[in-house]
Formats: sequence, C-alpha cells, structure tokens
Amino acid sequence: NGLDPEKYLNYLLQKLPNEEILDSETLEAYLPWQEKIQKNCK
Repeated sequence: NGLDPEKYLNYLLQKLPNEEILDSETLEAYLPWQEKIQKNCK
C-alpha cells in the first residue's frame, strides 16, 4: 500500500487505544488502504 511501516504502526498505537468501541466499522477506518491512513502514513 506504499505506507511507511513505522509511521503506520506508530499511528495505530497512538490512535487505537483512544477509541471507545473497537467494532468492525471502527477498525475498518484503520486499514492501510483508507484515505486518512494513506495521508498520514506515507
């Protein structure tokens, strides 16, 4: 997906613990092909 693996993992470790509910819809927003992830982790 063209992401920097270190940036992606750091992003996940910073954001996921702050989510109140970790349902499938929430987790889908953190998949590597999502536009927000592409912008933040390249």
